[in-house]
Amino acid sequence: MMRYSDDSAIDAVYALIAQLSEPDDPEQARPDEAMLISAALIKLGEDRSWASVWWAYGALHHELSDEALERALDLLARVDRSDDARAAALMLQAAIKVAQAAYAESDPPAGEQRALLERAASLAPTWPSLQLCLARASKATGDELAARDHAAQAVTLLRSGERTSDPFDSAITGRNLDTTFVERELEALQIADSI
Repeated sequence: MMRYSDDSAIDAVYALIAQLSEPDDPEQARPDEAMLISAALIKLGEDRSWASVWWAYGALHHELSDEALERALDLLARVDRSDDARAAALMLQAAIKVAQAAYAESDPPAGEQRALLERAASLAPTWPSLQLCLARASKATGDELAARDHAAQAVTLLRSGERTSDPFDSAITGRNLDTTFVERELEALQIADSI
C-alpha cells in the first residue's frame, strides 16, 4: 500500500481518503467525505502535500465546478513534498487544464501540457498513466517519436507490473489500468502499430 506520511496517524487518514475516493466497488465511493477530510487536513497545514492532491482529485473527478477546479489548481501549486505527491499534483494540474479547456470549448496549450507532464514524469517515471498522458501530449505537439516512446513505456510498464488493490494505483499511477483501454487509447492516437 502507498505510504503517504511517516506519521502513522496521518498516513492512516490519507489511506482512508484514498479508499473513499477509489474503493474497490465504485458504487461505494464517497468523494464528498474524502474532500471534506482533505479540506480539514489542508486547514491543519497539510496543504503542501497529499491533502491538496486528494482534494484536487475530488474536484476534478466528482465536484467539477469552475470554482472547485480553480481552487484545485491553487492547492496543487503549493505541493512541494514528496516526489510522488509533486508528480501527482503536476499530472492533476494538466488534467484540470484539459477539463477547463473542454468547458470553454477550446484546446489546452499543448506545450504547457507536455511541460507539466514531463516534469511529473521526471519525478515518477514508472507510472503507466503518466506515460500514456505524455504520449497524448507529445502527439499534440507533433512529436511522433516521443509519442511512440511514451506509449511503448506505458505498455511495457503495464505488462511488467502487477495489479494491486491500492486505491492510489487505481486513481493516480495507472498500474491498474485495463490493457485493452490503453490499446484503444493508442489506436486513437494512431501510434498503436508502432508499439
